[in-house]
Amino acid sequence: MSAVIVIWRSLSFSMLMANLRGDDHQLRIKRKKIIILCISLILAIVTAAWAWFTEPVTVDRAMQDRKVTNAVISYKTITKDGIAATTIQTQNVTEIKKVINLMNQYPYSRRLFATSPSNSSHYSDTHMIWISLGYKNGNGKPGIYNYLIYEYGYMQTSDSGEHLHPSGIGRFGTEKTKAFYSKITDLFHQLEGNSTWERTIDAS
Repeated sequence: MSAVIVIWRSLSFSMLMANLRGDDHQLRIKRKKIIILCISLILAIVTAAWAWFTEPVTVDRAMQDRKVTNAVISYKTITKDGIAATTIQTQNVTEIKKVINLMNQYPYSRRLFATSPSNSSHYSDTHMIWISLGYKNGNGKPGIYNYLIYEYGYMQTSDSGEHLHPSGIGRFGTEKTKAFYSKITDLFHQLEGNSTWERTIDAS
């Protein structure tokens, strides 16, 4: 009789351990599923945030209900000896539209990472275009929207009250930004001889 009791207890203990092992296995599976779900959720949030942050924006969209009243374009040459700039500006509505129409063809996006020149003296005869669009908002408050484009594809943008932040044409690479620089430079050279644009030259 005692032998039967021992055997029964052994079987009961074995079944209990088997159940515990089964429960532990199920628990590990549940934990893995929860971890995978959390990682997937985090990745989805990060991807959505990145897509929103880098969404390409046209000038018209950036301006929203603000009316552009003035356009200033500076063509600058940067050397180790200093900066030479030729600047044109106008308040002519038709001329401003010419500039904005071209810029709208190249929507820009903010970049999280971009390689910028650490020191302009490292670049011999580097050229850049600086576009400033003066505007008034719905309340008549003035502001300026800035585009800074280097010939090698680095770009920055800012609205009034903001620091210049890394940007580019499209979400990746520099080729589209270089193409935009080429187009806007061609337009600058066309406009600088136009009497509706006031032209100034500065060297420093």
